[in-house]
Amino acid sequence: MSNVVPHSRWTKKNCPRNILRNWDSWVRSIGSASSASTSTSSGQPSYMNTSFSQNMKLRSPMMRGNDIKKVQHKIGAAVDGIFGKETRAKVIAYQKSHGLVADGIVGVKTWRSMFW
Repeated sequence: MSNVVPHSRWTKKNCPRNILRNWDSWVRSIGSASSASTSTSSGQPSYMNTSFSQNMKLRSPMMRGNDIKKVQHKIGAAVDGIFGKETRAKVIAYQKSHGLVADGIVGVKTWRSMFW
């Protein structure tokens, strides 16, 4: 957590006021979230309880979240919650093997194929 710094350190631009004003609180919340329990009473990782909330794809900055972890778990990618190049490649392979449009985007059709 000591490596987390405001983006102004790198870009020399001011952070949006509402974020900068609560910077220390935000950093503490990230630290406590990373130390929180990562499994449910059923023994499954907590990210497995997420549902489809957005189209997931490779972009800059990279998309992050529990829904991405769930997809990564399903396709056998490293489960880090970041939609990177490996995740995209594995999504394309999954889509090809399931007769879906192989565009590397986890939209509603790909999500349904994976989890319904």
